[in-house]
Amino acid sequence: MLGLINKYGYFTVFILITLESLFPPIPSELILTAGGFFTTCSSMSLLGLTIYSTLGSVLGDILLYYVGRFSTQSQLIHLVQSPIGRLLHLHIEDLLKSIDHYRRKGPKTIFLYRFVPVWRNLISIPAGLDRLDPLIFLLYSFIGNLLWNFALLYLGSLIGDLL
Repeated sequence: MLGLINKYGYFTVFILITLESLFPPIPSELILTAGGFFTTCSSMSLLGLTIYSTLGSVLGDILLYYVGRFSTQSQLIHLVQSPIGRLLHLHIEDLLKSIDHYRRKGPKTIFLYRFVPVWRNLISIPAGLDRLDPLIFLLYSFIGNLLWNFALLYLGSLIGDLL
């Protein structure tokens, strides 16, 4: 992963973060802190990485939103319990909790859960399932991802400065 980031820069971060949004086993913490580290030893900038990683996060979130929007809760449960769900390390309890939290707390959970591993990926699905206005979804998702991504990229750049 580090070699790809170093070789292909912004585009690699965009693709990896999009995939991370879709597949929870890929850790954004590793990708983003590594990207931030590379700002200290490459031509990549913190601003550029923040933009590309946020676009990648939002793209992944939009795709998950539409998975929820064009599915029923029973279809989602079946998907999580299928071999694909097991391969992606999805758990029915996590899906059901994210649906419950979203329904009890509303759209603000989209923003708040961007800072919580695993939940950051799943919370887009109940927003789509409940047909939240796509523009409201985008706003919460964009702001939450922007802050999360910048924080981890900045942390990586601080580590790079120390080394």
